[in-house]
Amino acid sequence: MAFYQQGELRRLRGEFAAAEEAYRQAHQHGRGPYPGLALLRLAQGQVPAAEAAIRRVMDDAQDRATRCKLLAAAVEILLAGGDVQGARTAANELATIAAELDAPVLHAVAAAATGAVLLDEGDPRAALNALQQACALWRELEAVYEEACARLRVALACRALGDHDTAALEVQAARAVLPLVAI
Repeated sequence: MAFYQQGELRRLRGEFAAAEEAYRQAHQHGRGPYPGLALLRLAQGQVPAAEAAIRRVMDDAQDRATRCKLLAAAVEILLAGGDVQGARTAANELATIAAELDAPVLHAVAAAATGAVLLDEGDPRAALNALQQACALWRELEAVYEEACARLRVALACRALGDHDTAALEVQAARAVLPLVAI
């Protein structure tokens, strides 16, 4: 698990070669490298490889605990690949599990995933509601990185609604955590 967490940190920092090595080490020691390795492929611009990997591991994952770990990544990857319906299905499953388990982290992940899908479906107003809920939940959980990511999508929703001032404020707030953001 430590190698996998190292991979996650390095992926998020943009240290792709080191992330890949950490995921390889995790796999070698019995911890599957997904969804991190699929997200790494996405970050590297290898969308078909990311899609193929996430679809395969989703097909293999039958228990809710494993699926929860994969669903948010599946939404992100499927949206990048243009499979909005597949992303909608994954987001809906995540929302169902979150409602059943009633865990704050799952509610935040589900709201962020739903907001991302709604944005891609062309419904920025509904997306904004879901994404603001995700931001509030991440803030309560003191998950600053996740809140910053949700804020970027809030900015996109605001921009789509013509509210460029709020969009700029959201990007600025996200940049405090993610300094390399260009949106």
